[in-house]
This record gives sequence, C-alpha cells and structure tokens, in this order.
Amino acid sequence: MELARLSPAELAGFLDQLWVPAQREMAALGVHTLRDPAVVRAEGQTHVRARLEDEESRLCVAREDGDLLGYVAAEVQTPPPIFEQRRTCHINELYVRPQARRRGVATRLLEAVETWAVDTGCARLDLTVDTDNEPARQLYAAAGYEPTRKTMHKPVDPEQ
Repeated sequence: MELARLSPAELAGFLDQLWVPAQREMAALGVHTLRDPAVVRAEGQTHVRARLEDEESRLCVAREDGDLLGYVAAEVQTPPPIFEQRRTCHINELYVRPQARRRGVATRLLEAVETWAVDTGCARLDLTVDTDNEPARQLYAAAGYEPTRKTMHKPVDPEQ
C-alpha cells in the first residue's frame, strides 16, 4: 500500500471513487442532507481543489495497485490569540472504501496525518466521530484518541 498527498491530476478519480461515496455515507448517518448529485460533484471539486492549494491542509490517499482505497483530510488550526498558541491538527474526514476496510488502511492514513501534524508543529490532534459509528470509535480509541467533549445538536425549526 502506498500513501501520498493527493495530486491535482487525481482529483476527478478521487471525487468519484472516494469523496462522493464518503459524503453519501455521512448523509446516511443523518448528519447532513446531500444536494443534487451534479451540485455535489461540482462543489466537491471546488472544495477539494482549495484544500490541495492550502499549505495548512493535507489530503492524503491510500493506493494499492493503482486503486484508491481511502483518504484522510486534515487542517491546522490555531486558537484565538487570548490562548496559548498551540496548533492543533484537526482531522476533518477519514474514509476507506467498504471493500478495503479491516485491512489497516485507516490506521495507516491516521499515521500519515499524525506525521504531517508533527512536521507542521502541531501540539495535538483532534477529530469528531458520530456516536453511532462504533467501528470508527474503536479505531480512534486503539490509536490513542480519547473523548474530551460531547457535541449536542438541536434543529432551529423542529419541523425540519
């Protein structure tokens, strides 16, 4: 398995094979509702391209025999100036294609982003995981992540 930063030339394949399926899984969890498929892909291209051009962001893919297996997306965050300026690497997304799961791909992607966090001077890593996503919670716990907060949600309009 090879891990590398996503290149702009790989963007179309990445969107179709990994990013759009990841967003569909996220929508199935009930967190977000996807827009029209054409809009999802077009907006996704703009969103991912901006990440590729941002030095404070990293998008790493796992490949095997030319196939994309999964990806991790992270960004460096700095707290407001009233706090000690300890940079945090926030993992925004981690996704592995269903047929590649339980093979160590996610663990290797986490290791890659953790190395990048060290290289960019981050003091810690954080991420958010859905409470119902037990396999992901187990992965993160095994990698040394511990819960520190609980995010709570309430719709503004209960009818929505």
